[in-house]
Amino acid sequence: HFLDPLYLQAGASHCAGCGAEGNNLRFSIVPPAFRRHLVLQLKQFVRHDVVLLCTDCFRKAEAAAAAHTEAWIDELGVRHPDAPPKV
Repeated sequence: HFLDPLYLQAGASHCAGCGAEGNNLRFSIVPPAFRRHLVLQLKQFVRHDVVLLCTDCFRKAEAAAAAHTEAWIDELGVRHPDAPPKV
């Protein structure tokens, strides 16, 4: 994979959300808490689920990810044993 043109091109450092330049943060599309439960074949691939986001877009993405995670937890009926009870 490492000689593939995709990996040899210069990386852009702009926000994937709004296009802002500089001071961007890495955001995982698949949260690490879910990624650890993927089958080994999926974990072996180079990670392509990370995007660069500016701080504003990162906050929005984090909030949306948290809401989505809560919805999945509710739908699946699972909670972490140490998690506080849902109000």
